[in-house]
Amino acid sequence: MKIILVCIIIYLNFEIIDKGNQGDEVTFCRFQNDDVSSLGIGVAIWNGDLDTPIKIYATNRLNRVSINFKPESEENVDACPLFQKTDYGIFHFIVTGNFKNSLRILYNKDKVGYIKKGENFEFNRWSTFLTKVVTGVRIKKGKQIFTVIKVLNEYIYVCDNKNKKLKIRWRKGEKLLIDIFLLE
Repeated sequence: MKIILVCIIIYLNFEIIDKGNQGDEVTFCRFQNDDVSSLGIGVAIWNGDLDTPIKIYATNRLNRVSINFKPESEENVDACPLFQKTDYGIFHFIVTGNFKNSLRILYNKDKVGYIKKGENFEFNRWSTFLTKVVTGVRIKKGKQIFTVIKVLNEYIYVCDNKNKKLKIRWRKGEKLLIDIFLLE
């Protein structure tokens, strides 16, 4: 009887661990986490420091904090953004809504939250983000890195290091088709 009970407890513990690893909780973020449910309207660029807590609210009224953490570690974060490299000050979320005092953001692939407008975040529409913030892009699994000149809907006009201009599809609906570089 004791052996059966021990086996059941071990089995239940493994089930809980397995369910936690199926995407319900994010414990590690990559630099570019583009497995997202939406690309939204732009990117909220974090401009805080590692000691500045990030507050994600449950509603756009900003009256109830659902997540409050300091992004000092690349591991065990509560909210995995589109881009994360905290040692370089990168912790940027996809923005899906722009309200008077808040921005609706996505984290952990498809979770919705709200951040206070102007509080340690700068909002950039995708066209501004890709042309003014990004240092380079490349087609997924490609080698050539390009500079973005112009954004037009799902296409970007780019220039390579030999000044050759090309047109590249950067998104297909809600799927990101490029790798984005934020550091030189």
